[in-house]
Amino acid sequence: MNLSKIKIFWLLFLIKFAEANILYDVLKQRTGDPCENLYRHTCPLGVNRTISQELEKSINPILQKFDETQDAVRKTYSFLKIDNIQRIIESAIESMTFIKICEKFNLTKGVQYLENILEQTKKVMIEDIKNTNWLLKHNQTDIAIRVIEKIYLTFDSKNQEKVKFFFKDFENCFNSCLKDFPNSTEVCVTHGYECAAKHNFTWIDLIKTANGVNEHNKIINFGISFILYASQTQDEVLKVALIASLMAHELSHTMMNSITASNDNILSYFPPKAEDCITKQYESTCKTYKEIKCFMTFRQLEEAGADVIGMNLAYKLFKNIINQSASESILKKLNLSNIDQLFFLTYWSILCRPEKITTTEMKDHPANNIRINAVVQLPEFQKSFNCSADSTMMKSRTDQCLIYGKKSKFK
Repeated sequence: MNLSKIKIFWLLFLIKFAEANILYDVLKQRTGDPCENLYRHTCPLGVNRTISQELEKSINPILQKFDETQDAVRKTYSFLKIDNIQRIIESAIESMTFIKICEKFNLTKGVQYLENILEQTKKVMIEDIKNTNWLLKHNQTDIAIRVIEKIYLTFDSKNQEKVKFFFKDFENCFNSCLKDFPNSTEVCVTHGYECAAKHNFTWIDLIKTANGVNEHNKIINFGISFILYASQTQDEVLKVALIASLMAHELSHTMMNSITASNDNILSYFPPKAEDCITKQYESTCKTYKEIKCFMTFRQLEEAGADVIGMNLAYKLFKNIINQSASESILKKLNLSNIDQLFFLTYWSILCRPEKITTTEMKDHPANNIRINAVVQLPEFQKSFNCSADSTMMKSRTDQCLIYGKKSKFK
């Protein structure tokens, strides 16, 4: 396929993408009463489309070009076969492949948007940290703020620049060395690496699933489908609605201390009663909404805690960015009466599945429907949908677990 045909193909794809917004189309499938079962209201059994499926389908043109792009990058640096730096070179090649994909598919807007959302999420989190009494009491406030301030996206523009400078300095030093010592490729590769090593970049891994990850409590990565979505979705409401809960959850992992965590905890103290509060809510939701099998285990506490911290954070972020008047058009199209309804309908919407939900005790994450229905923790849920006290969702609610912020009562 020649270059002009590729451009036409990609243009047609983007037009199709823009005309049929994933989130809007899937939300139109909802049925039943959110006060009885929010998950099955937004995620009906047997539907043909889910948000995660549509997101992952949307990146097919990117994946079709991924291997070709990576092969081209590898070919350029095919001489780099030195064992002691092979792993670093490999991560540099994969990172450069990601950068080339972003350039080829014009994803810069999406990268910048996610950078901006992360900074706004950090700002809200830091404000809550400053107002949390138990952090102050246990001398944890300053360290928490420092850690949150340093969190970044693996694919952000600063890290991409580091990767580019790495290769630029590597090539310059390598070529200069080879000019002086024509038969010393291996020595010159090592010299090139020594020149470039000062650009301490983070490996940019292209995630193909509609997912996110918090690595070592300091680096967040998102599936490339979210970068594409943010690049091509014009409606700010639909962008924030899809991305806020995922960004808030990943950031919240850093502030959820748990001995079950795979990463090192940053805090030396975390309120035991906060862990109990989280567990009680997820046990109650699990008991109420079990479809096949459902467990709330100690192993799942880390993820459940990031959900609980994240839902409060995501709600504040959403309300900071979106106001009622700005969302009138989409609310009318979806037959919604207020902006809070849109937040709750889109909360963790990538977890929707068309089949009955099951899980095992060995899973790190609670069941998908439990994670979404636990958002009943927020009092705004009842108010937004005018749920009666004896509705199923409200009866599943336990005490609110406000872990961070001035209203936190934990000690």
